[in-house]
Amino acid sequence: MASVRDVSAVRTTTTSRPAATDPSSGAQGRPRLLFLRQDRTDLPAFVLQHLDEHLRALQAHFDVVLVDGACDYDQMCDVHRPDLTLVESGVYARRDRRIDNTHTHPDVPKIGLINADAYCQTRSVFLSDMDRWGVGTYFTISMVMRERMPEVADRLFVWPNFADRTLFRTYDGGRPTRLLLTGSQQSNYPWRVRVNALLQERFGVEPQPHAGWFDARATAGMVSGEAYARSLSAAQIVPTCGTIAHELVRKHLEIPAAGALLLTERTAAVEQAGFVDMETCVLADEHDVVDKVAHLLEHPDELARIAAAGQALVHERHDLTTRDQMRQWYELQRRATSGQRVVQPDPFGPMVLAPVGPPMGIAGATGASRARDLVLLARGRAELDDGRPVEAEETFAQVLALHHMPEATHGTARALLRQGRAEQAAPRAWEAIEQSVRRHLAYDPDPVDWATWVRVLLCQGSVGRAEAAAGRFPDIDHPELRRTRAVLAALAGHRPLQGPARARTSVHPLPDLTWAQWLDDLAADLAACAQDQLADRVRALAPAGEPATRPVTGPASTRPRRRARQLPRELRRSPLRLVRRRVRALAGRVRAR
Repeated sequence: MASVRDVSAVRTTTTSRPAATDPSSGAQGRPRLLFLRQDRTDLPAFVLQHLDEHLRALQAHFDVVLVDGACDYDQMCDVHRPDLTLVESGVYARRDRRIDNTHTHPDVPKIGLINADAYCQTRSVFLSDMDRWGVGTYFTISMVMRERMPEVADRLFVWPNFADRTLFRTYDGGRPTRLLLTGSQQSNYPWRVRVNALLQERFGVEPQPHAGWFDARATAGMVSGEAYARSLSAAQIVPTCGTIAHELVRKHLEIPAAGALLLTERTAAVEQAGFVDMETCVLADEHDVVDKVAHLLEHPDELARIAAAGQALVHERHDLTTRDQMRQWYELQRRATSGQRVVQPDPFGPMVLAPVGPPMGIAGATGASRARDLVLLARGRAELDDGRPVEAEETFAQVLALHHMPEATHGTARALLRQGRAEQAAPRAWEAIEQSVRRHLAYDPDPVDWATWVRVLLCQGSVGRAEAAAGRFPDIDHPELRRTRAVLAALAGHRPLQGPARARTSVHPLPDLTWAQWLDDLAADLAACAQDQLADRVRALAPAGEPATRPVTGPASTRPRRRARQLPRELRRSPLRLVRRRVRALAGRVRAR
């Protein structure tokens, strides 16, 4: 275990506060927030600006102490005496992130901030980090994250994107640019790609290329900061979209805040933010966008009226000072009784206390029926359930063509198993594990991804390797992994492995199957892969009933944990290469990917 870093070696940033001895009294009587963030140091300037805006939004409601780097939580709490701790992880997190002794100070509530897209691979990394650090309540900047993380939907709250009205405002110089095309043109922005092509063909446009999110050198020429805000202010119309997820992104707010007219796709998230077609923005698709833009360019007074109304909406409702959701949560949880919980009926409205019960949705914030990624994932799962694995594989491939999603790689692996192609399923099953554990150094893999990897080994007939893999990561538990371990224990004549006394959550939504149904599903995969004897033995386990295991009692650890040192060899060397080598040894070939 790494030695605890001295507090003086940790860079901290804090707002001014009185030297009061009362730990609940920060600057101006606000609660003190300990913000633990370990982001990469090579990020582009505009990303660093976003991170700074997050800090300033928190400072509007808390006395904030920012600890930017690895730290000892026990020491940080002793020094700063926080009322609340916020721990960030996600797409910008450093590989060498570390927070020691997070099991201490249980009287200080902890919340997590997932800074990532709703479909990002790092959702799994975030869940691993939060489990490791004992955090069970989460906030997200995504309006649509909850439907992509259903296992934690009842304790995941929205801290929506915002715009800084002191930066994004009307600047002198008028609006000489008719149409400004800014932002990424990658495949996960399909509306933007389609509409921008039509606008470029019909109108004179000014492009503003996007060079990525993760490399400061590659993005050195990108317009950012005040220069970016001024470019928006100089434009009459600026299109943007909310990605394949139908998200509310920063540009939805920055564009109108700067006084330009927002041209965007109609989604539930955009409408819930208060935007109304031809009143505060223009909602269009490839069928009517050219006609709408032409009309507005021919009627500049109408264009100016809509743009002004959009600017007023954002400055009043979506400035960074309005994002008090974490402060609301803090105040409510202090008052909550044992039979109450905090719920968020509207991401832009007040949170409330409600009786403990089933998860409460966020009305109008999802748009799941039209989001392209969710539509395709649901179709692929339905095709797999209907016994059409070839079609399911093709559908999941469409998702992966939009963006890498662990749900799609998982679905592809399952579709390949059902086709009897266990060797080809191996690289796909390993892909999500490779991404999270090796690329992002997650503490452990997603438990469903790991259970799927064990299933692949079993479908290859490698019972010994499957049993060994099932015993890895003993600190993680999940119903899917628990059942997988129980089957392997029964096949080997052992008692079921007793997992930890709390659940490790997953990004994967799974069907609610009985023990017998689950065994039949596994047996179907085995039979498809010509493991008939194993399939018969698995089906024979059904009459005895599901083995009893230790109850799962909570989402987060309250005790110190040591990382399992006996990692699978695949995770210490190049996993995908080893998997493919084994595939070649077993099948004599690997299908090119």
